Amino acid sequence: MRLDEKFMYMEEKYRFVISVMLMGSGCEVIQEYAMEDGVIDIVAKCSNYIYVIELKLKKNGGAKAGIEQINEKHYTLPFERDERPVIALAFELDDDGRGILAYESKRP
Repeated sequence: MRLDEKFMYMEEKYRFVISVMLMGSGCEVIQEYAMEDGVIDIVAKCSNYIYVIELKLKKNGGAKAGIEQINEKHYTLPFERDERPVIALAFELDDDGRGILAYESKRP
C-alpha cells in the first residue's frame, strides 16, 4: 500500500467509526455530503443539533485546517435554515490510527 493510500484508508476508517457512533446515538448520518465547492466528511442530523464534521490527519493540517476548510467553503450554509443549531467540528486524527488528537468547534 502506497503512503497516500494509507492516509486515505486512515481517514475512511475514522469516518466509519465516528459515523457508526453517531448513528448509534440516534442521529441521521450522511457521509461525504457533496457540495459545489467540496465534500463534507460527515453531516450528523441529531435531535437537537446538526453537526458538520471535517476529519483531517495531523500531517494534513489537523483540526485547524479542518475548521478553516469548513469556513472557507461555507459547509454549514445548507443547514442553517433548519431550526436546530449547526455546529462545525473538525477532528485532528493521528496519522497512525491511534485516535483523535484534538478538535476545534465553531457555531456559525
